[in-house]
Amino acid sequence: MFVQVSRASARELLRSGFTIAVMVLIFALLLGLYAGIDALISAATGAPSGILKSNLGAVLAIAFMTIAFIGTSVTLVSYRQRGTLRLIGTTPIPRSTFVLGQIPIRLAIAASEILGALLLVTILKFTEPEQLPALAGSMLLGFLMLLSFGFLLGARGSNPDFTMQISAIVPVVAVFTAGTVLPLNAFPLWIQKVIDFLPTTWFMDAVNVSLGTGTPGWTLPALWLAMAAVTLAVTLVSATIFRWDN
Repeated sequence: MFVQVSRASARELLRSGFTIAVMVLIFALLLGLYAGIDALISAATGAPSGILKSNLGAVLAIAFMTIAFIGTSVTLVSYRQRGTLRLIGTTPIPRSTFVLGQIPIRLAIAASEILGALLLVTILKFTEPEQLPALAGSMLLGFLMLLSFGFLLGARGSNPDFTMQISAIVPVVAVFTAGTVLPLNAFPLWIQKVIDFLPTTWFMDAVNVSLGTGTPGWTLPALWLAMAAVTLAVTLVSATIFRWDN
C-alpha cells in the first residue's frame, strides 16, 4: 500500500508544474545569487571571499524548507480544503502510510539538490574529498528533519493562504538566525543562546563542520543525533495528529 500511495503522491505533485518550478528555482537562484556576490567581491579584492562557502548551509536550509513547507504543508492543506483527503480517509489507507508515502518524491527532489551542491563543493574545492560523505549525510538528515516540520504544519491546517504565509515567514527567520543578514553577535546573548537550539541552526552548523566554516558549539555526532531525534519525534507526532478533513 505504501508503494501505491508513493506513486499517487508523485503523480499529483508532478502535475503541479508551478510547485515543482518554485522548489527547484529557489535553490538555483540562491546559489546563483551567492555565487555572483562571491565572484564580484573576489574580483574586486583579488582574493576568495568565501561568501558562497560560508552561506551554503543557509542556501540548502531555505531550499529544503521550500520543499517541506510550500511543497508539502501547503499541498496537504489544499487537499484538505478541497475534500480530497476526506475521500482518501474513506479508504483503508492508514494515516501513517499516507504521510510517509509523501516522502519519496520529495526526497528525490532534495536528492537532486544535494547532488548539485556536492558537485559544486567538489568543483570549487570547498572541502577535502574525505569530508564529502559526512557532508552528504548532514544534508540528507537536515532535509528529513525539515520535512518532518512540513508534515507537522500540514497535519491539521485548513487554510492554504495562512499556511503559505507561514511557509514564507519561516525561511526569512532562518536567514536572520544564520548570520547571513546580521552577524549573530549583533543579537543579545540570550537570543544567541536560543538560536543555538533552533533545528535550522543544527543543520547549518553540521554543513559548516564539513566545510570548515564557522564555530559550531556542538560536535558533528551530537548535531546528527539531535536532528535524528527531532525528525523521529516530529514525524510520529505528525502521523498521530494528522486528520483527513476540517
